[in-house]
Amino acid sequence: MPPRIRTSALALALLICTYIFAGIALAEDTIQRTPVVSSSLASVGYDEREQVLEIEFRNGGIYRYSGITKEFFTQFMSANSKGRFFALKIRGRFPFARSNPNAIAGQ
Repeated sequence: MPPRIRTSALALALLICTYIFAGIALAEDTIQRTPVVSSSLASVGYDEREQVLEIEFRNGGIYRYSGITKEFFTQFMSANSKGRFFALKIRGRFPFARSNPNAIAGQ
């Protein structure tokens, strides 16, 4: 029985690491987004503890970018053009994962 317990614990640990590494949120790990004035971005949220930026685009896609410091997030939110800031300083520069809005809502 002990090997089965170890295997189950290891499997659970690997599953949790996979979720974290992939940037996929568990149902209780939602980020509150705020609408923004932008022609390409609809809303933006930030989790300071996890250093994760979540962006909802006008086309409906929701993406999470990891490794975003609080200072960087503040610069982003202060930018005159958030779409331009995103294109020049975020896109292609940070690890990201597409977020499934149904999974986040627990549906």
